[in-house]
Amino acid sequence: MHKMEQHYREVHNLLLPLERVFDESLEAQEYRSFFREELDANELGVALHAICDFLLEPTTIPMSASVVDEIEALHKKMAIEDDCIAKLRQRLEDSGRHIS
Repeated sequence: MHKMEQHYREVHNLLLPLERVFDESLEAQEYRSFFREELDANELGVALHAICDFLLEPTTIPMSASVVDEIEALHKKMAIEDDCIAKLRQRLEDSGRHIS
């Protein structure tokens, strides 16, 4: 297996369990569907940002710090530099859920 294939497979396998962040609401199901489509198309960065975008929706209940840590690790692994993690951490702090 080529290094790049191995990297994509590893990132894919780290992304897949994060599908758990989507609840049963209609809005979450739309995000989940988009997430799955992008994951299946190997558009891993887009799939990751579907998670971030959903978690940053005003109607979404903030996730635990451990979920944000998983998302941050993926950002680092994929060399993505944006404000997603800072916004998620701020949302946690504002909600009082900043403890894992």
